[in-house]
Amino acid sequence: MPDFFRVGGFRGYIFQDVFFTEGRPEEARALQQVETSSNVQNTNLDWLRERLAEQVRSLGGNALIGFTYVQKANAFSFSSITWKASGTAAQITDLEKFKEFVEVTGPSSKKNCPYCGEEILSVATKCKHCKETI
Repeated sequence: MPDFFRVGGFRGYIFQDVFFTEGRPEEARALQQVETSSNVQNTNLDWLRERLAEQVRSLGGNALIGFTYVQKANAFSFSSITWKASGTAAQITDLEKFKEFVEVTGPSSKKNCPYCGEEILSVATKCKHCKETI
């Protein structure tokens, strides 16, 4: 199970020593936009994340904020698909203090939603009952 972190209300995870999040926490000092792509139809997302993590580390960062990945049709390539992943390399001071300690005993362990109190999976990021982001 990956290490989860919550920085400025945005949840993310560590991949190859880099914090990946779709959000843009205020605690992150932006360094530079980074991106990578692949024209291989069955590209593994980890392959794209590896390339982004390398770029972030080379810029002295420890986070990728605004992380996105998309699949686009490509009529001018041997493969008809292009995968693009991007984000902003950033530095977050004391990242470890944002680590989220989730006690998990198995893939189906449960916890109560902090908003409505209903039982949900401990790895849930959104309550299936009240629809609040956790």
